[in-house]
Amino acid sequence: MVSEVTGSDMSDFFKRYVRGVEPPPYEEAFAQVGLRLTREPQHPVSVGVTGDDADAANFKIARIRPNSPAANAGWDIGDKIISLGGIRITPDNFLKTVDKYKPGDRVKATVQRGTKTIQTTIIMGPPQLMTYRIAALPNASAEAKALRTAWTLGVR
Repeated sequence: MVSEVTGSDMSDFFKRYVRGVEPPPYEEAFAQVGLRLTREPQHPVSVGVTGDDADAANFKIARIRPNSPAANAGWDIGDKIISLGGIRITPDNFLKTVDKYKPGDRVKATVQRGTKTIQTTIIMGPPQLMTYRIAALPNASAEAKALRTAWTLGVR
């Protein structure tokens, strides 16, 4: 149906980007209408854990992303992160403490698993959570701007 409406063969597009796993060519598509897609990390590093909101005093691990720095460090769901880099961890200071590091930093950590206290080292990973924005290209051509106006107004 899309190929019929557009007058061009869209089967490769659907094979690659709709049924496949390739990310669409956002940069190319947005540039045609004088826009660009920016991607900025929300945090400088990734640990790969989600805290349990039920424990207000301790940072208790609720979820661990597979193959994440936390999983590779041997952390487990239910562990309490006592300290990172010598800093006592609470739910309130966890992200602020983690954000002090950069990918590849090796950080000494203490976790509590049941009644055991375990000393580990975690290697901080690259950022995983991103913020995406669409911004106008300052040097966009008049043609691209006209296409963008038509696109945003739904004009053919």
